[in-house]
Amino acid sequence: MQAEVYAPSIFSGSISPDGKAISALFGGLQVELSGSDADTVSEIAILRIPVSITNPTSEVFLGYHVALRGFVEKGSGVRAVVFVELGGATKVIEFPYGTPITGNFEENIFSFVHASVQEPSSEGTQIANTLTPPPHLTAVIVLSMQRHAPSDSALLGVDSLDVEITGLRNLPKGDEGGEGDDSKDVG
Repeated sequence: MQAEVYAPSIFSGSISPDGKAISALFGGLQVELSGSDADTVSEIAILRIPVSITNPTSEVFLGYHVALRGFVEKGSGVRAVVFVELGGATKVIEFPYGTPITGNFEENIFSFVHASVQEPSSEGTQIANTLTPPPHLTAVIVLSMQRHAPSDSALLGVDSLDVEITGLRNLPKGDEGGEGDDSKDVG
């Protein structure tokens, strides 16, 4: 399995042997305002990350936990924004005008994709009706900065994205996730 990236930045990544954790490293996903450059800059990265559920009949797929890490250095005359769309979850990280900021940031995002649905069977017992997880997670990351004057400078970047498939549970034999489900979290 291999992640695909559509961006002008340098990218490398790894996928855990079980396919449930992905780490992406960016070497150039950043925007900079300096000198007499434009007053607005933006950059976009789109990733298609493969999803692997090894045994869909005994595991329930709920979503993704994502840790996004980056850095910002800006004066009070600059507004910097990171927009992230991950498998249905949207997060906007804003560093507003009026506040000078220098440092690293980390945002944790949970993208809830699906939960099992309990339905009565002909015998009156509950069975789990689950959807198949999508074959990939699409992540869209947009960096944007605006400034008031050419003397205002700033740097904004994303350097890593870690994704973990969450909510996987092994269903006990003979139990399809009904009441009294004592399944164990493994994700």
